[in-house]
Amino acid sequence: MLSLKTGRNLHEILRQERLKYEMSRAHKFESTDGVGANIEEETSEKMIVDITEKSEKLVSHFGDVLSKRRSMLEVELRQQPLNSVRIASVSPSSACQPIFTSDLANTIKYYSFAGKQEDCNRWVNENPAIIARLPIPLQFWVTSTKDLNGCSNAIYNHHDDGTLASLDTWSCFKLKEAISKNEYVWHQMTMFIRWRPKEQNTFIFCSDLSESLQKALNHRISGIDPSDPYTWHAVFLDELRECYDDCVWKLRHLVREAEKFRDVYQPMGPDFPKLHDIARHVIHSNETLDVAIETIDSILHEHELLISREGSTGSHKIQKISAEDVTRRLYYHSREIRAIKARSASLYDRLQNEINLGFNSSHKLTQPQ
Repeated sequence: MLSLKTGRNLHEILRQERLKYEMSRAHKFESTDGVGANIEEETSEKMIVDITEKSEKLVSHFGDVLSKRRSMLEVELRQQPLNSVRIASVSPSSACQPIFTSDLANTIKYYSFAGKQEDCNRWVNENPAIIARLPIPLQFWVTSTKDLNGCSNAIYNHHDDGTLASLDTWSCFKLKEAISKNEYVWHQMTMFIRWRPKEQNTFIFCSDLSESLQKALNHRISGIDPSDPYTWHAVFLDELRECYDDCVWKLRHLVREAEKFRDVYQPMGPDFPKLHDIARHVIHSNETLDVAIETIDSILHEHELLISREGSTGSHKIQKISAEDVTRRLYYHSREIRAIKARSASLYDRLQNEINLGFNSSHKLTQPQ
């Protein structure tokens, strides 16, 4: 049985694997006397992702159409058309299922992953050498596999002349979907975004998104202005807000059911274990919503830093009207999540009242008359 690494241990393992890979690349390049031979290593296991892409070239030839295909993540990261948006994701239904292809020489085993967070965690831990070769920050893989309530980050990559080559940003949000007191599902949704201002292209990699959320993002790809990379964070939050709202409404149904059951005769008294199980769900809801609010505030802060640099003095200026629109949308989502948190907090208070009432009523019934 594989022992999954902690975030710190995993980061160190990936760092060592990347160092070995870079040394290997340098050695192979030197051995070719600079001719530039193919130094990419072929591996027997690949990350298979579903791609949805919109490019200016496609639009000019075929109108507002999207390219959809199944490919390998490492291939899709290498080259991307100018003025394009590319989303890489895997449907949860196909996550971590092995796919075999054969020819006369060998058999290559592919793995689809990134549907569920635990599948991504397992894949990364089993294949650190493959992960280390991908041109994605190692911190992102720690974020996408570690048990986190939420976070965000931004890494700037510059050319030798100091101009911005690319901006890597990602955000992680966790929520708990409670179906009943004993049935629930955790989601840890992560989105990685690479924005290249000169090429005006955006690459997006999603992990642990529900199938409906993936479809919603793919559906909205045609109407997104790619000039501000945080536009996609705003779009992501727009869909996540619905997920958080839906989860709190499901909790509300559980709390309301408990309140209505108060008037039903219960010979054994109130079902306190059930009430405490529901309370645990609500506590988790409050916790994840608090962290979601902090994560959105962090995204807003990073967006302001980007605009202060690229919006005024950068080589690829972001239009003020676009930047202000993204800022307004991020603030809107921040207020909406705060409102959802207030409703979640009131559910906890209602449930505590129900527990206290049940305890007092039971205590009275046990007292001698």
